[in-house]
Amino acid sequence: MSEAVLKNDPAPLVDAIRRSVALKIDEINSAADAEIKKTENEILGEIENLRQEEERRYSELTAYEESKAANLLSIELKKLKLDIIEDFTESIISELTGVMRSDRRYGDFFRQCVISPLHDIKGERVSVHVSPCDAAFAEGIKETACHVRDNLKVRIVEDESIESGGVMVIDDDMEIVFNNTIERILYRKSDEIRRIIVRSLDELTDGDR
Repeated sequence: MSEAVLKNDPAPLVDAIRRSVALKIDEINSAADAEIKKTENEILGEIENLRQEEERRYSELTAYEESKAANLLSIELKKLKLDIIEDFTESIISELTGVMRSDRRYGDFFRQCVISPLHDIKGERVSVHVSPCDAAFAEGIKETACHVRDNLKVRIVEDESIESGGVMVIDDDMEIVFNNTIERILYRKSDEIRRIIVRSLDELTDGDR
């Protein structure tokens, strides 16, 4: 009877089942760990991709903003330079306007202001407007006109609107005005003066580099 009990002892079977179950659990745990690791890597990969994408977008945005700021700064600096040049040009012209009459070469300049338009006079009567400060040149104007056109009738008009010098010659017959006042001459030369100033400033700037 005892031998039959021993032969039907379930312990070995139970141990085998336990081993099988333990092995299966290990397999399940290993598979779960691998799946968790895979999922974790995928999540970390997605996070890294998102981080790199955000970093790229931030870099592009930063570069764009920096470029925009640099362009705006460049534009403002150019505007400032132009404003400075314009103000400087106006001050130079104003200074020239104020000092030309005191220059020793003013007499020759004044005569040229009269002579140059006389060659273009078509009529026989001409009015020469001068500043009251230049009234002393009146006789000289008539003499100069006679050398250019001996048949011209010249009338000298003192004109208080001519403040800085020069003359305004009017062809009375053709009603054509030749404005050779200093103010007008410098106005006509303002672009040339501005270019000279810009070129001089550029040369000075290059010299400081």
